[in-house]
Amino acid sequence: MILLVGGSCSGKTEWASQVFRAEEKILYLSPVKLSELPPPVQSRAQRQARLRPKNWVVVEPEFEWDKVLSGAENEGFSGVIVDSVNLWLGRELTRLFDRYDLRTLGIHCRKELQHLFEQLAKLRMPAIVVSGEVGAGVTPPHESGRLFQDLVAEANLQVAQRADLVGRSFAGQVVALKYPGSLLPETGEAVFGQPALVISPQDARKVLEHVSQNRNLRGPTFGEGAQHPKHV
Repeated sequence: MILLVGGSCSGKTEWASQVFRAEEKILYLSPVKLSELPPPVQSRAQRQARLRPKNWVVVEPEFEWDKVLSGAENEGFSGVIVDSVNLWLGRELTRLFDRYDLRTLGIHCRKELQHLFEQLAKLRMPAIVVSGEVGAGVTPPHESGRLFQDLVAEANLQVAQRADLVGRSFAGQVVALKYPGSLLPETGEAVFGQPALVISPQDARKVLEHVSQNRNLRGPTFGEGAQHPKHV
């Protein structure tokens, strides 16, 4: 499993969508409808949607994590993209804000996210989870904003612990925060004493191939030519 985090407009969706090939049958979970997004975000999401291969299956709300992911196992998918955790959390908090107090909202969202984590752990196919990075910003002034920030941070931490590859996106460039040691190149320049790995979608495919082979998972078919990540 791959976790990709990053700020707004950092290229997360575009990068994640390039990991799989157009001819592969991919389940794309979009927890927010285009019509629900603010106009500037909606325009960007429409451009991203036009880039997705036509044969990918896009599931928008309402859906339940456990049902849709467990069903994917029996429908011949090559992989799953969840895009994104923070959008789903924002939608849930907005949808239920007038019905429950914040404590109850937090309990509900954590329970639903736990369903997601459990199903991702059971998947016999590669999965990419996209999420926002909330740790580098300011602390929200309102309690509801702080709840959202806490929930996204908790989700990112839990997925990162389970993920085989964790990357953070900056201006369309993804830096590896966690990478399988057996695939690391032997040499590279050090940045502050540690190598910084810039990884491409092709590098991510190599990781998924490695994981699929070692765990006997059903994964995508990988062609030759994937390169090692480059140090910067």
